[in-house]
Amino acid sequence: MALSSFSLTIGALLYLIGLPLIFSEFEAVAFRRRFLKDEMALRIVGALLVSLAVTTLRRQWAITEDVEGLMVFIAWLTLIKGVFTAWWPKQCAALTTATLDGKLHAPVWQVSLGVIMVLFAAAFTWLGMLLV
Repeated sequence: MALSSFSLTIGALLYLIGLPLIFSEFEAVAFRRRFLKDEMALRIVGALLVSLAVTTLRRQWAITEDVEGLMVFIAWLTLIKGVFTAWWPKQCAALTTATLDGKLHAPVWQVSLGVIMVLFAAAFTWLGMLLV
C-alpha cells in the first residue's frame, strides 16, 4: 500500500472515531465500553491494523527525516498497536479503560478528545493528498 493510501485510511478511521465523540457523546462512550468488552472484536481490529501496517511497510520500511518518514514511523506504531491489540486484547482494553474512563465522563473532555482526533484526521488527510 502506498503511503498516501495509508495516510488517507488512518485519516478516515480518525474521522470515524472522533466525530461521534463530538456529536453524540453518550452513545459514543456506551459503544466504546461495549466494544472493549468484546475480545473477538478487539482481535479483529488488531489484525486489521497489522494488515494495514504490513502492506504499507512492505513497500517502504525505513524511517527518514521527511513527511514520508513520518508516515513510515506511524505505520510502525500502527503495527505495534495492532499486534498488542490482537495478541493481548484484555490488557489493551484494561489500559484503554484505565486511561480514558475518568476523562470521558466529563463531556468537555470527550468533546475535546473528539476535536483533537478530527484535527489529526484532517492532518492525515492533507498528508495523504500531499504524498500522492
